[in-house]
Amino acid sequence: MLIRSMSHEQLIQKIQVFGRAAMEHRQIGRRLRTLLPERLAEIVQSKKQEKGSVAAAERSALTSSDYLTFVEEVVNLSGEARASRVQYETHMMLLDARRSLRKPLQS
Repeated sequence: MLIRSMSHEQLIQKIQVFGRAAMEHRQIGRRLRTLLPERLAEIVQSKKQEKGSVAAAERSALTSSDYLTFVEEVVNLSGEARASRVQYETHMMLLDARRSLRKPLQS
């Protein structure tokens, strides 16, 4: 959709959608980041039985597909939150620009 052809109502709707999405992704990402150390500890515990030593278990856990998948999910959510935030701010700037064009010039 071309920005010029976007109605005021559509612009407001996009601002709300992107703002909500940014907030939700940020909250989920924050929660996943707090769970990251717990998830790593769980994987280390399971690897400790296989590897024997704590150091070997930690190295194995850090390169395990489970942990890397979890880290990738955190990173993707953070990226989505940032992209939604950029879209929100861009649409807000467009709204502000339109408002400033509508204001009568004062001398």
